[in-house]
Amino acid sequence: GADGKLRYKFKKEDIKRISKELGDIDPVVIEETALGESELISIEQLEKVYFVLISCHMAKDNYAEASQYASILKHSDNKYYSYFGIYVETLSSKYLLSNTEDIKTNYAKAIAYFKNRILADYTDSLATLFRVRLYAEIGEYERAKELSSILSENDKIAALNYIQECQQKQW
Repeated sequence: GADGKLRYKFKKEDIKRISKELGDIDPVVIEETALGESELISIEQLEKVYFVLISCHMAKDNYAEASQYASILKHSDNKYYSYFGIYVETLSSKYLLSNTEDIKTNYAKAIAYFKNRILADYTDSLATLFRVRLYAEIGEYERAKELSSILSENDKIAALNYIQECQQKQW
């Protein structure tokens, strides 16, 4: 666009498809009239739509669809969206893959990625939080608890609750 931002066209059929995918847990309203045939949206807006779609598909345990959007979102310039995409793609593999070794490999790669992000910036609490979640999901509860100790109080409480939830599910 004129402002130097990458923009996407959203056609009416895309809006209908997205609205249909959102189904009855539609947290946003996407109106055809607001995004007509020639309307352009920014990459940031599109990523926001992908984030919402991922969240909706995860809520419906539709991991295949969530993983598709996550594989796109992980390339975002927005750190949170990128991390969320990597995390969701990894979590989805737990439900989509039958080979335990492939799942372990996916988790090891994601954990290593977040560890490298922390080594590059030790203040990156978001990377720590996702790493804690991944450890909890593969049953490394003590490691997850240990890592959660460096989080802010609110993040630590959320992380410890998630670890406990994973222990109860025996993930």
